[in-house]
Amino acid sequence: MVGRWGSCTKDGTIFLNPLLIQVSPRCIEYVIAHELCHLVVHNHGPEF
Repeated sequence: MVGRWGSCTKDGTIFLNPLLIQVSPRCIEYVIAHELCHLVVHNHGPEF
């Protein structure tokens, strides 16, 4: 998939790429879990 699979704004809004429905459920779960982690750590630094 080209582009972002998902994103999380600073106010906690999570956006998912609608093309995720074309990938396996395991990949969808990973992207959702990844974005939920951003509710705690907002970047991809060492804490993430």
